[in-house]
Amino acid sequence: MVDASRTLSVTEARKHIFDLVEKTQVPGVHFTLTEKGRARSVLMSVEEFEGWVETLDIMSEDPGALEAIRQAKRDFKKGNYTTLEDLKKEYGIQDNSRTKRKKRIR
Repeated sequence: MVDASRTLSVTEARKHIFDLVEKTQVPGVHFTLTEKGRARSVLMSVEEFEGWVETLDIMSEDPGALEAIRQAKRDFKKGNYTTLEDLKKEYGIQDNSRTKRKKRIR
């Protein structure tokens, strides 16, 4: 069985590959694989990998995106934001999602 250190040799990973693949299905769990004591690769779920790739794509397409995110966090902490309910009121949009609909009797 694989220990909780999340770093192991390629040889050790080979012995437990099915267990490792299963463990990587938990969000945030990944394993660093080493060869001759040096980190060589990372094993993670496809979902997490695709998330990282998408993040890198967004960040490379818009160099100002990171600063915009930081500014949004600062604004949120200060209470400088608009709620969805406020926007609906401002634009006169009625919220019909909460109304109950009668079932048809066939």
